[in-house]
Amino acid sequence: RRTADMTLHDRNATATNSLDHIATCPLSPTQSRIWLLSETGNEAVFGRQILGIAFASVEALTARKALAALSEHHPLIARKFEARPGGIVYQSLGGAGRIEIIERSLPDGESIEEALPAAAEEERQRPVDLQAGHPARFVLFVNGQQAVGVLFSLHAVIGDSAALDRLASDFIRNIGGLSAAVTELAETALPHAAAWMLDHAAPCNPSAERVDFWFRRLTAQENIAALTPQASIAKEIEDAGWCEHVLDIPAQTYAELSSDMPAALAVALRRYSGYGTQRIGLITRPEKSVVTARTEDVLIVTAEIDGAMTLQQTRKALAADMETAALQALPFEGLAEALLRRDELFDTTSLVKTLLDIRPAFRFETAAAVRTLAEPPARRDAELVITVSYLSGDRAKIRFGFDPQKYERGHIVRFANDLATALEHLRSKPDQSIKDIPFVSREELDRLSSPYPDQPEADDGLPIHEVISAQAKRRPDAFAVAQGEKSITHGELEAAANRLANRLVAMGIGPEKRVAIALEKSIERSSPFSRVLKSGGAFTPVEPDHPEARNRHILSAPGLSLIISRTRSIANLPTDIATPMLNLDKTDLTAESIEAPAVSHPERQLAYVIYTSGSTGVPKGVAVEHGPLAHHCKATLRIYEMSEASCEYPVLPFTSDGGHERWMVPLMAGGGVVLTQDKLATPEDAFAMMRKHGVNNASLPTSYVRGLAEYAGENNEIPRLRLYSFGGEALSQAVFDMITENLQAQMLINGYGPTETIMTPMIWKIPAGTRFEGTVAPIGRGVGDRRIYVLDADLAPVPVGVIGEIHIGGSGLARGYQGQPELTEERFIPDPFSDNGGRLYKSGDLGRWREDGIVEFAGRVDHQIKLRGYRIEPGEIEAVLRSNPSVAEVVVLLHQEGGRSSLVAYVVPREGETLSVTELRRAAMTALPDYMVPQTIMLLDKLPMGPNSKLDRSALPAPRIDETWSRPRIDKEKAILDVWKDILDIPEIGVTENFFDIGGQSLAAVRIVSRLKTRHPEWPLTIADMFNYPTIRDLAIAIEGTRDEAGVDMVYLRRGGDRPLLYCFPGLLVSTREYMRLVDYLGPEQPATGFICYSLTESKTLSTRVEDVTARYAEAVRKQAKGRSCAFLGWSWGGLLAYEAARQLGNDIDLRMIGMVDVCDMDEEF
Repeated sequence: RRTADMTLHDRNATATNSLDHIATCPLSPTQSRIWLLSETGNEAVFGRQILGIAFASVEALTARKALAALSEHHPLIARKFEARPGGIVYQSLGGAGRIEIIERSLPDGESIEEALPAAAEEERQRPVDLQAGHPARFVLFVNGQQAVGVLFSLHAVIGDSAALDRLASDFIRNIGGLSAAVTELAETALPHAAAWMLDHAAPCNPSAERVDFWFRRLTAQENIAALTPQASIAKEIEDAGWCEHVLDIPAQTYAELSSDMPAALAVALRRYSGYGTQRIGLITRPEKSVVTARTEDVLIVTAEIDGAMTLQQTRKALAADMETAALQALPFEGLAEALLRRDELFDTTSLVKTLLDIRPAFRFETAAAVRTLAEPPARRDAELVITVSYLSGDRAKIRFGFDPQKYERGHIVRFANDLATALEHLRSKPDQSIKDIPFVSREELDRLSSPYPDQPEADDGLPIHEVISAQAKRRPDAFAVAQGEKSITHGELEAAANRLANRLVAMGIGPEKRVAIALEKSIERSSPFSRVLKSGGAFTPVEPDHPEARNRHILSAPGLSLIISRTRSIANLPTDIATPMLNLDKTDLTAESIEAPAVSHPERQLAYVIYTSGSTGVPKGVAVEHGPLAHHCKATLRIYEMSEASCEYPVLPFTSDGGHERWMVPLMAGGGVVLTQDKLATPEDAFAMMRKHGVNNASLPTSYVRGLAEYAGENNEIPRLRLYSFGGEALSQAVFDMITENLQAQMLINGYGPTETIMTPMIWKIPAGTRFEGTVAPIGRGVGDRRIYVLDADLAPVPVGVIGEIHIGGSGLARGYQGQPELTEERFIPDPFSDNGGRLYKSGDLGRWREDGIVEFAGRVDHQIKLRGYRIEPGEIEAVLRSNPSVAEVVVLLHQEGGRSSLVAYVVPREGETLSVTELRRAAMTALPDYMVPQTIMLLDKLPMGPNSKLDRSALPAPRIDETWSRPRIDKEKAILDVWKDILDIPEIGVTENFFDIGGQSLAAVRIVSRLKTRHPEWPLTIADMFNYPTIRDLAIAIEGTRDEAGVDMVYLRRGGDRPLLYCFPGLLVSTREYMRLVDYLGPEQPATGFICYSLTESKTLSTRVEDVTARYAEAVRKQAKGRSCAFLGWSWGGLLAYEAARQLGNDIDLRMIGMVDVCDMDEEF
């Protein structure tokens, strides 16, 4: 840390030059951080350093003398602090006076094992004034004339776990040899402490080469392995504050744990995140030094691992990286400052998300009969803090510290167990590949992947059309299909199907021959599908009104033998198709037999080919065989609880396989189907049809069932159905609740399924009124003979709660893609969990298992967005925007243009509703981190849909800005615009757009002001200007000098109004923009002024007093509030500021109220 031209004498010039006397210097960067946290009510981030030990009885007098000696001479204790003008805090070594030594007698019947942990908890809650009081305290426990235990308490600003170890060891030594130990402390430890303290108070000025080393290393990393936050926004958080989970493991030597634990952690993080890029903060301590201060630091360990690496290779990779990093090590706070100096846009707020602290065994525990009963707390300055410490005997303890607002306890417990599994395999199977570690046991995998509970009957082997025929023979006069005023019975449907089937056989249609059916939706249309199946052929549905290019591709496909259509539909089909055409309007079938043709249907025979959208833009045909189709439909019949009493209202198109499931299954059960007259009936007409025909089941797109529910909420006279099934879109809890309340069905089914896995291979079946966790409704579990797996890139099962790709296995899969063997091989892969050569379908959809095996949908692999180093699931953003009751549809995309990337949200309002882009953006800013807030929100009348009623993303309009108001007019506007675009990472910004409406936030404002002042030092610009003049045009005008002088710290939230003035005090590291929604709610008559947080202003220092910060605010209020009533409102730390401002102002103003919202901890003076 020292340089050639900076001697100890030089640095100590302002203090006493002899180390035998008092040494004084500013706090080190680490101490300054801890001091600031403590002063703002956040001492728990580093925690009160507490160690409680019990020992064999010694005379109480001896223990008292030993503690007194520590109090007078120990360098950890001999500290005092002073906050000097300018906010700089100084520490002095020596002359601090004796600390408080408390003596407690054990009550009758109470053991030291009970008393000491209770005292430790009491000590953690005790407030400490670092200037007026002492940062240390001892509590001695006596039983009669014998001492049996002691509690050491240090403020984190002076010590850590290693310091406590030294303190306890010195205490034990003092008991055994008092005079020698005291002499050593006075003669060696105190001078060493002074030298260390002065050395570490020096500014950290690392070489440019060393800073470049870390800058290159950290900026090159993307998609860093870390636990994904799990706490559900729909779930009430039971735990408050910081939580811990504790796990015991077999102990190793410290050296072995130091080598194995980082590697095991990297392996576990890779499986839980899906990423191999590691960035772990490793707590380090000096190995051979006299511990006389807080010495722990953070070393950032980076490595790249993949699933093919062995555990031994992983251990070596981590060890090599640690060695390289140690050679270039910088103090953590110094590194953060240096990186910001290197690039002011460098994000130092999350340098590491995972901290690993491997603490060596306490040295004092080698003494006879000394036991640890209360140990130092873990740090809390990362999202996940893992602390390893030794227990007595051959055990070690791992503490997992986490924020329950981000992680559910169950998720942490699973991660802890899997970390222990990785550690055990690292020891016992070092040559095992990472991907082969069974984080999910075979038994658990069987449970999680198992299908929906079902009671299958003995398989009769019949294909679906023969099951329907059997129902026709049993109940020929029963209602089968209706549309409008027309209806036909099962017998009539069977006779019509057989006539056409016999004609098709005569035309040469048979096994593996494909027939396209291009008909408008009608009562006759369901018949041709079963007619083709009866002939032994396979059908392909075609919508006549779909785009000509798509239909030409389908109808020109090799192997298509025939097209069945009618005159009206033929007019809409391509005219250059060479495939033979059968026009039903010109075909007389009366002479054909009404008996089914004698055709066999083996399970492996083709049943249909349905076309689905391809990634290249060309539709691909999915081929499905009779056996899997029949097995699926029979399982669906049972799980949906269908019977001859079932009457279905299906709205799904016949070009989707789900549309065919919803006519096949009711007819297989002997029930009926009611078709719509038009493609999409109005809610009023839909309910009228349901009532007329006695519909009790409805199968609908999610958006359509939502429309029915909205209508039903305003019209009570609607039919009560037994079942609504829906799917195709994510469904929020709010919409789900509305469906439940308004439609009042007995049962709901949310279905999911790619065409490649036959119709609806997964369902979530629940009684109406069921609640769910997460942002969207689950998609359930498998149907029939299927297994649902959530796997990582190595095809290894991911643990419960972890996002992976959904893979579907079992017999319910398509044959593949018609005529595309390479694509079939790519998407239908060998099933690694099958013993009989089964296959898995890679869905391309992301999901996670719940504890009960239910799968939650989490987006698309190919829609996943990577922006600013973050992996973003658009579905999460869409769910937040969709929570607005006025939003009908929303889709979020990454727009890339000119080398810049930005999030764009396309939002469609509900009919008759008006949406505010500002309100949508505020909702997103409230619920999402800043990098997930869309830079642009575009309102559309409707989303562009493709032929299969799927979103056509390519047809979405690019974000545009009206040039008449976006172009800068003067040089200042252009200069400001350039900086805004660079820092906000938005390719185009209008000069009249509001900074906060386009995703700006406080820290970005600080960076903009800093950049502008660097480029234009002559501009009189302050951070408050960004809040008072939040458009480029207004800011440029303000810089010209025509600004209202609000003062450098003040922000006008609303200028006008006759009510009492409202002053809003900021929380830590935020602005008062957070109050805007409240100010809007209070209305135009409420004037409101906010203050810029001191930490965001140019006058900030590393440490300052609440009184000094508040004095600036109080003086501004004193000048502005003359003769007017006012009120104070403070949130979090702002609550303290509001209270202190009121105290300083006294009777100078007419203060009517002080509001303190969610205020942080106050000390006893408040």
